[in-house]
Amino acid sequence: MEECFRAVQVALERRPELPVLLLSMDSTSVNPWHAVQLGAKAYCDATQPLQRFVSDIDRLLSGESLIAETARAEAPSTRPAVQDLLTARQIGVLRLIANGAGAKEIANELGISVRTAEFHRAAIMDRLDLRTTAQMTRYALQNGIC
Repeated sequence: MEECFRAVQVALERRPELPVLLLSMDSTSVNPWHAVQLGAKAYCDATQPLQRFVSDIDRLLSGESLIAETARAEAPSTRPAVQDLLTARQIGVLRLIANGAGAKEIANELGISVRTAEFHRAAIMDRLDLRTTAQMTRYALQNGIC
């Protein structure tokens, strides 16, 4: 994902007038606030109906920004940085979880016990007030961890 965002930055540095549209594979992989920070004018969920996608492209090409309101609503408040919430080890564990690793794989990768890997997972969920692996993965994506 970060490579895609970097490509958008480079393109807009060269041609700031480009109407950039980010296309995500689901409704959670692109944070509207982050898209605005990059300079994108729109983003679309690839699962939406084709008619809506075509309509969004038409609106974008007519000069309309399709994400400003959503981005304002989702703009980060003064929330603490990831490094202020998690230890370096927890960030590493979160990265592995977001990439699909289970407790056994995390333990093997980091040279720790499975029980310790599970403890780190529970501590991450507690510190970030998350309840599911999907929420952890979304958090990792939105915060550039994976």
